[in-house]
Amino acid sequence: MLPSAICPFAPKLAEFDASQSSIAYEALNRPLCNLVKETLEPYKTSNTQHGDAFRIAIALGAKTEGKLISLYLSVSDMENNKRTTGKAGKLLRKAFPFISEKSAESFAVKYKDLFYTPTQGLIVKTSVDPESFAQVYTMKQAPASDPKLGNGLSSLAASCMRYSFNHLDCHPCSIYGSGDFKMVWVENSSGQLMARCVVAIRGGKFAPSNVYTNSDIATKTIQEYLTAESDNAENQNDSWINCRLLKVESNGGFIAPYLDHYQCAVESSYGNWRLSNNSFEIEFNTTSGESGSPYQCENCNCSVHEDEICFANDSVFCESCYCDNFTHCDSCEESCDNSEIVKVLGTHGTFCEYCASNNEDILTLETEYDGATFAHIDSCVIDSDGYAHHVDSNTWFQSDIDSEIYNNDDLADVPTPNLTQMQALEFYTLTIVKDENQNRTRVYTLKHWLGLDSCGAIIDNQLELGL
Repeated sequence: MLPSAICPFAPKLAEFDASQSSIAYEALNRPLCNLVKETLEPYKTSNTQHGDAFRIAIALGAKTEGKLISLYLSVSDMENNKRTTGKAGKLLRKAFPFISEKSAESFAVKYKDLFYTPTQGLIVKTSVDPESFAQVYTMKQAPASDPKLGNGLSSLAASCMRYSFNHLDCHPCSIYGSGDFKMVWVENSSGQLMARCVVAIRGGKFAPSNVYTNSDIATKTIQEYLTAESDNAENQNDSWINCRLLKVESNGGFIAPYLDHYQCAVESSYGNWRLSNNSFEIEFNTTSGESGSPYQCENCNCSVHEDEICFANDSVFCESCYCDNFTHCDSCEESCDNSEIVKVLGTHGTFCEYCASNNEDILTLETEYDGATFAHIDSCVIDSDGYAHHVDSNTWFQSDIDSEIYNNDDLADVPTPNLTQMQALEFYTLTIVKDENQNRTRVYTLKHWLGLDSCGAIIDNQLELGL
């Protein structure tokens, strides 16, 4: 660890490691923690473990406040959730006096470049031109600042349509320029992209798709615009069905962007593509920028997206057909036909018949049990003839006399040991008791010269010989 004398958080590191729900973890800003870690790394001692600097950065609970930064200066501040706000370099040096002025200045410059400059002068822009769609999708993005994602929010930096696609006649997303869609995006003062969203505007509607963003402030800016426009739209229908996309041929197929929703389309009477709810002549579900997925299900012949293909028998299947026909064997790690999969008692794994038959820890049962002919060795006993039996306390027991396997129907009702009714007669006296309904009950009484030791074993009271 960094020396506790110069790092007030060192004693608390173990506590942070043990509690993922601590306030510092809740406030985690990973890019900012990485920047703090990068600044502290040169000051590690020979006793410092890998990752200690990042753990201390987490303990700071640092947050961005525009040009300023806020963080905990002591463990007491952390426990009371009290942050101090100030200039980035000056405040970091206050928390860690051992860092040099040069390191603090470098931290301040990087902090400004990462978290302040990109968010200045944000402006919302819109266009319906095909060229604008292509321009926005490929424009330079501002540095990301770990935005909240999910619930209709996606990562701008991870968009599969952000590339130039120079090998195609046009950018895939230019086909949005049919007049039925509007491109809405947010730029900063440096002309860098912060967020974007495609909106269906056909028939007076204003129906946004997913928002792609790289910062929370950009998300807020574009969502405020989208909400206001949606509320004022004369048509409140938010469906993209029947909206048109330009039809552009390419390499024997057609230009086709990846759509988050409404991926099916048919040709319209105007020669464009019309998004459809059911039938389709084209699917916008590939990341290649062209229609006609190179992958087609061997079973149902549907197009399969490259991220969703399943392989079996050197062929491609859609997920539905794969699950209907194949199962993954945990032993050979191959996709096997469902008819080849066997049940193996005593395990949670899945095995094909070949692997079950050739696994030294799996035995073939003498008698089928619960629809299975295989069982793990730990759940079996071997009889005197070398046959394996699955041991289930509800059905079978192993005699303590001859180690053979018997059905529970033949188990003698005696305290100990496990004996068949016939074997029990050697040690117990049998009495048949009838109740008022003439139902017979077997009652075993230990023979008078025998007894049970503290372990429950039968002993001869005269010879004290255990069985």
